[in-house]
Amino acid sequence: MTGLNISPSLLAQAPVTPALVFNGAQFFAALVAGVALAFAFQLLLTNLGIAAGISLARGGDSSSKSHEKSDSIGSTINKIGWTVGLGTLVSVTIALFFASLLAVRLGLYISPASGAIVGLTIWAIYFCLMAWASSTTVGSFVGSLVNAATSGFQALLGTATAAIGRKAVNKQVVLR
Repeated sequence: MTGLNISPSLLAQAPVTPALVFNGAQFFAALVAGVALAFAFQLLLTNLGIAAGISLARGGDSSSKSHEKSDSIGSTINKIGWTVGLGTLVSVTIALFFASLLAVRLGLYISPASGAIVGLTIWAIYFCLMAWASSTTVGSFVGSLVNAATSGFQALLGTATAAIGRKAVNKQVVLR
């Protein structure tokens, strides 16, 4: 009785089981590393962009300063808005690309499809966390504005009530 003779070409065509493609610890480590790298790269690129913007804003010559007087404030704000928006788009894209690339390389995935799934998961988690952080920040800002408005209104009502009360007391004193 001889052993099974299986040709190497037959073994090379054997499908890889999903358990070997997505090892839980490997997937989780790549995911955490990718999201952490994305936030770190985003912070780095944002700081570089702000520094470059400040340097460019201060580096104008006298001819551009005379031209700035003719520009309206609205067009200046519009230019700043477009520049910040485009810079944010570019920096987020670059940060996520390199973070996903490094995380997939860290995970040592054999299959390109596995690496693509991990990369897309990193993108999704990053954008969900950024949307949550943005909504929390905006909610906190709106809440503080509403709180300031209501406290100002309450102070105004308190002052008006005190003034009306003093006027009523003065009328009573005069009538007696």
